[in-house]
Amino acid sequence: MGIWASQISGGGGSGDMETSVYDPASKAEQVLTISDESDYALLDGASGGQTVIGGTDASDALELNSTSNATKGNIIFGDGADQMFYSEALAALAVGRDSHQNVVNGSTFTGKLATHVDDGETSTAGVGVERAEDSSAGFGATLYGGRSRGTLAARTVVQDDDSLFRLIAVGRDGTDFALAGSIEFEVDGTPGSDDMPCRIVFKTSPDGSQTPAEAMRISQDNAVLLAGTLKFTAGGAVNEFSTDGTLAGDSDSAVPTEKAVKTYSDTNFAPTKMNEIVQAATDTLTAAEVSSTVINNYGQSAANTQTLPAAAEGYNGICVIGTAGAGAFHLKAGASDKIYLDGTALDNGDKVSLATPVVGDYFTFWTFQTGASTYDWIVTTGSGTLTDGGA
Repeated sequence: MGIWASQISGGGGSGDMETSVYDPASKAEQVLTISDESDYALLDGASGGQTVIGGTDASDALELNSTSNATKGNIIFGDGADQMFYSEALAALAVGRDSHQNVVNGSTFTGKLATHVDDGETSTAGVGVERAEDSSAGFGATLYGGRSRGTLAARTVVQDDDSLFRLIAVGRDGTDFALAGSIEFEVDGTPGSDDMPCRIVFKTSPDGSQTPAEAMRISQDNAVLLAGTLKFTAGGAVNEFSTDGTLAGDSDSAVPTEKAVKTYSDTNFAPTKMNEIVQAATDTLTAAEVSSTVINNYGQSAANTQTLPAAAEGYNGICVIGTAGAGAFHLKAGASDKIYLDGTALDNGDKVSLATPVVGDYFTFWTFQTGASTYDWIVTTGSGTLTDGGA
């Protein structure tokens, strides 16, 4: 049997106490008169406090119900509804306020466990979790959130993209509470026995909105995906890892990948292979033949004069001797151009000469600007005796 209600005769002092007792077996109420009220809990209080114990045998329980009616009410712990409040109808507990509900984005949100800290209260935490642990460094305070499909009585495996656990932040917008952001743990793949792939998604509401949008996620393969811009306390902001091997974007907000940098380097900084042409007999050179070109006299059978084209920006090359003993090798400027041989200016149209060339002799040449729109030639001796050959 259990106590249903109590009333003390004579207004709360010592004396007889009339107690109504409810017998669950007979579902009937019995009235008992108890002379020594010290053996029972006084519902209107007792000096020094009281202790209520549900039973004496192992696994006994103390059951407290709001009403015997099928429509359940509330159980209030403390002096007033703002202490601790349990709704039997919702199976929900609220601490600090007599409500488990708030309106978020126009919809009623009910929490099975709700805590409220009011203005001026000294508490700085709505929910606190503490653990004292000496035996293992790996055991700390834990906030646990679990998800299954099915029912509590018959749980089944979750599926890809199922939400497992969410932390949601809201703020009062003057009308109700608006969603500000969330951290969400979701299934990221196909789960199975001892296999639960997970991603963590961070969402924030942009200015002017109460709908959180994905800002960052960490996927099951530890890849970090950013939806916005990566910023540091100093320097520029980055919003892309670029695979463009041309670096054509010329952007301060893109970082090229290793492969993109290698592609650009190989394309733009690779050693340039010089073309080689054989000029065994006298000839007039074209512009293409003096653009990073090796001019070889291989096969020469008599004196050989190569005449340069009109000097222009960017021409350069090397003259080499591949055949010796057949006569002199000459490099001649055009009538309007001048050669500077090892720093000495020759006359317009003069040539430089290797009178008795041997295999392996060489000299270099290139153009340089000498006026607003005019260019001349520089020739530098490499190996062999190079002289002013005149016109």
